Amino acid sequence: MGIIFIFALLLGVASSQNSHGLTLDQVIDLVVTDLDKNHDGIITKLELEEELVTRWELDGDNCVSRHEFEKQWVATYHDHPNTVNEFFHRIDQNRDGCLDSSDIDVHFGTLDTNGDGIATIDEFRTFMHHAHPEGNHGHGG
Repeated sequence: MGIIFIFALLLGVASSQNSHGLTLDQVIDLVVTDLDKNHDGIITKLELEEELVTRWELDGDNCVSRHEFEKQWVATYHDHPNTVNEFFHRIDQNRDGCLDSSDIDVHFGTLDTNGDGIATIDEFRTFMHHAHPEGNHGHGG
């Protein structure tokens, strides 16, 4: 019985790891590079919308579906599909199966912890550690 438990535990850990061995902080660094197009150390709502809705939205409906998000995130940042699926559900605030400007509005308010209208890289990193399944408040570390 103990061997089955240990095997199940190891399988669960292995299935949630990044396929390229990247840590969450390394993934966040890649995301920041993609978001902060002008390299000024801040992320604006416009940069977030342009990256997510313009680049990741594939079928012209102004909505990034779970499938579109998972396909792009796995290809770009190499997280396991199960991790990405859980991440999508955590950031789909209105639970409509679609990431769009309404979800960005909610998250940008969370990102901008000091209310100055911009999100610093540190604010974004904190948000990701709370939202991503492998973050401090997920089931990883």
